[in-house]
Amino acid sequence: MQAGISLDRDSAAQAALVVHLLDAAGDFVAALETTMQNDDPHGPHQARVALRRMRSLLAAYGPILDAGFVRGLEEEARQLFRHLGRIRDADVILAATDAEPERSRRLAEAREVRRTVRKHLARGKAGGFAGRLEKRLGKKGWKAPGKSARRLRKAPLAILAAHALDRAAREIQPDMALDRMDNRQLHDLRKEVKVNRYLTETFGPVLQREGWDASLEALKELQDRMGQLSDMALAQRQDDTTVRAALIAASQQLLDRVNATGLWWRD
Repeated sequence: MQAGISLDRDSAAQAALVVHLLDAAGDFVAALETTMQNDDPHGPHQARVALRRMRSLLAAYGPILDAGFVRGLEEEARQLFRHLGRIRDADVILAATDAEPERSRRLAEAREVRRTVRKHLARGKAGGFAGRLEKRLGKKGWKAPGKSARRLRKAPLAILAAHALDRAAREIQPDMALDRMDNRQLHDLRKEVKVNRYLTETFGPVLQREGWDASLEALKELQDRMGQLSDMALAQRQDDTTVRAALIAASQQLLDRVNATGLWWRD
């Protein structure tokens, strides 16, 4: 959270929006700097996490945001995400390759992908992302018109946060059978799990209702297990059925745990 700024459940939604978006943008720029300076896979991964979190926040704060502002910011974030995804994919495939000379070839490919993506990001001035956003938030163009939006911007953050968490929770229901899902369905579900995680990370410490930390812990573990499934699919390791079955079973248990925590943000 921005230094010197403290939020609670009664903070105005408008003030919280600015803090949360600039926090995400700052995290992105910090991770981008790492990505541009060295080959640590952590850099592009964390940059993509920050962009995902920002897009989740745009949806959560959608009722008070101008549609054109959202579209523009979404598109910029989406393009950055795609470019960084090329590095992430190359790293995953490299990590899954052990035998030579295939590993040497994959290493050379990963280095070339990094070179190309870094060049594009530098040319597109990606490092100025947070600064550009701060300038836009300093103007009025980001605000949705209408009395309802104006009231909600001034209303306590708890109201908007609860509605956002309600919408996200509906996408990860307890009756989902993961062992019946194909790779695409699992991938799509993992995206919804991420949204729930990012909103819980953002609003949990502010709302301070019992159960938010238990829900966050389960969501993090669920995302990790499903991430391993996604990496297996990307690296074309579907033949390892024993490992895949174990990950599916663990993911199902974690999904059940998430749903067992209930709607912690509600009375």
